[in-house]
Amino acid sequence: MKILMVDDERNVLDALGRQLRNKFNLDTATNGVVGLEKLKTDGPYTVVIADMQMPIMDGYQFFEELQRRGGKTAHDPSGDEQPNRHPRKRTRRTII
Repeated sequence: MKILMVDDERNVLDALGRQLRNKFNLDTATNGVVGLEKLKTDGPYTVVIADMQMPIMDGYQFFEELQRRGGKTAHDPSGDEQPNRHPRKRTRRTII
């Protein structure tokens, strides 16, 4: 399974990478713009995971652009039950 993780915090990417690299074909990107470029050059990916709060291009913009380019996204309802959470601030998983 080929996975792309997009996060601006290198320590998060490194920690997840240590846990997942032996089980999956894992790529990382440090922001949404780099993530979109990786999708273009190294895709397709089975799963794309993105931080929703990043500089340059946040996760919402990243997934919106991904959909605009024809990628398919599936909503993850795990955040739906959190009170006072902005409806736009929900986690998404992407299957390309």
